[in-house]
Amino acid sequence: MDSSSNSSISGVLSVYLQDCMFSRCFGNSFLYPELSNFLKYKIMEIKQIKPTNVVKRLYGHEVEITITGTSHPEIHLWLYDKTDDIDILQLDDIVKGMYVNRCNGQFSSTTRIILDGDTEESVIICKGNWRIIPDYDLFRRIYSWWYNHDFDEALSRNDFTQYYGIWKGNHYFDKWKSFERSISKMVGYIGNNMEEGRAFLDMVMQKVRQYENRNTINHTSKKAQ
Repeated sequence: MDSSSNSSISGVLSVYLQDCMFSRCFGNSFLYPELSNFLKYKIMEIKQIKPTNVVKRLYGHEVEITITGTSHPEIHLWLYDKTDDIDILQLDDIVKGMYVNRCNGQFSSTTRIILDGDTEESVIICKGNWRIIPDYDLFRRIYSWWYNHDFDEALSRNDFTQYYGIWKGNHYFDKWKSFERSISKMVGYIGNNMEEGRAFLDMVMQKVRQYENRNTINHTSKKAQ
């Protein structure tokens, strides 16, 4: 994805988030029904289920959504049959994460649907995890930064301590240096610690965005000359 495409997606997401804020302030009936029902939804029991995966295309990315808990035990039947019908408003947490350049995270979602055999709408609450399915373009963005970044766009000790705290941040930064700033070795070292792995990816993507913004400015300046 080139810089102009990335800016376009950010612009679309920005408009979407503004619309969401307007809806929340002025009462979108889909998201915010009457107060009594809203309170009832909030205290619904969320039951753990066998992880259920669905894939949704959002803003040019394939996103894998893993449902780990739900207020309705048969939700997986609806998800398998009607994945394409999932409304973008139900994925607010995911869209916000993508807007700030995250590639994975957690989410919760409230939706109102008519399940098979029912005549009235049911309120379904789901929670789980999401991740952008890696493709070449994501790797290209990350490694373009890694190969071409300026000194002030490099990961610093200060970056690591901001994301991990002083002790762990210093430890990870020392590893980053000992691995000769190898992304693959760093990912292998972090291993299955998903929380710390997400923090590493968030930190990298922040630098990627900084690098891409500089390239956009330089490209615009050259065109203006």
